[in-house]
Amino acid sequence: MFDPRKTLRQLSIPLLKEFFGRRGELQDLPWSDLTARRGIQPLSVVWQRLSEQARRDLHVQLRDVQAIADDNGLRAIAEALRTHYPQRMWEFQSCGSRLNKALWFRLNFPDLFDQAALFARADHLSGGRYSVRRNTLPKQRPVITEEITANLGDALRKYYWSQELRGEQCRVEHYTRPDGNEYFFAYLDDWADAPLVFGDDGELEPLPARYAFSVLFVFSPQDGSLELAAKGPQAIHYPLQRAFCQAVLGIDVEPANPLRPVYDLSMLLDPDFAFPTEPSDHVEQIKLPMIEFGPVDANREVNLRRLKFSRKVSARRALQLVRDELTGRGLSRNEVYVKHAAIQFRFLSGSSGRPGQMTVNVITPNTCDLKDKPEEMQAIGERCFKAWGVLCA
Repeated sequence: MFDPRKTLRQLSIPLLKEFFGRRGELQDLPWSDLTARRGIQPLSVVWQRLSEQARRDLHVQLRDVQAIADDNGLRAIAEALRTHYPQRMWEFQSCGSRLNKALWFRLNFPDLFDQAALFARADHLSGGRYSVRRNTLPKQRPVITEEITANLGDALRKYYWSQELRGEQCRVEHYTRPDGNEYFFAYLDDWADAPLVFGDDGELEPLPARYAFSVLFVFSPQDGSLELAAKGPQAIHYPLQRAFCQAVLGIDVEPANPLRPVYDLSMLLDPDFAFPTEPSDHVEQIKLPMIEFGPVDANREVNLRRLKFSRKVSARRALQLVRDELTGRGLSRNEVYVKHAAIQFRFLSGSSGRPGQMTVNVITPNTCDLKDKPEEMQAIGERCFKAWGVLCA
């Protein structure tokens, strides 16, 4: 939840002075007398003197800064600096907090800030609930023109209007990321709505509006893959993929099963599995907070419960308890599968500033929240999952 007072309190005084100075506001504030500890109170007082429109505008800008100050946002900022202004990376690194880094970047590179925010949003959508990926497309870089983006917009407009009676208007924005991937953000008008809002007179009134919904395409010329992020049922995937391939790549495609990682948790049914790790990963312990089973035969009624283990139970002991649970119910390992498990990595203290632990949820066959973890943690988790046979594709 966004709290402007909290955000202001976490930003450095020099950056705030520059921020308001560029807006031509709060010039009479005694900035040189403010400190990080006591600066928020006088700042809050003069904030109230601003016009309502100015406060709304500030609210939006500070929310944008807070939104990009997460892992995806800071990675996108660092990527932009490495590509366009590597000589200024030291300034970014010296900013201290995440919010200071985000505000510094916005002040110095407003155009790149907007682009980094888009890429951060795309990274958030990528691999999420509504994301699907396919490969076997041509491994070549398309030449993107205004005509091509217009054709893609027309194809999306025709599909959504004919199928859902929305999307009569469509705008497609294209960006090439430094890694070579091509990003297409499509914005279409949603079903009309009239939410209640406060008018200028302070009264509640319905405000007719046509909001936009978005569709994201990410094409990778390096491996010929296309990722699509669009809310809706599985039935929309192929028509949207086909529309993109026809408009952008100039080819027609057949339906294809989405290419997604496949996870296998059968090793958790082996009471002797040891969870091997590399010394360089500084993993102290592996824990299993939770394991959930499913019957191999969907027609067979098997009452299986979710097992939860306390912090004191080692992973080896948890696997033994799994074996005892199945034996007690007269079940063999071949009659069940592990459909959901929480796998916790506990790291040695003081290991390169690494967090103390990371818990990853894996749901077979193709769901895992490892991508939501910090980049360094993702690399460790992926290495271990491949070595253990959890990550199969």
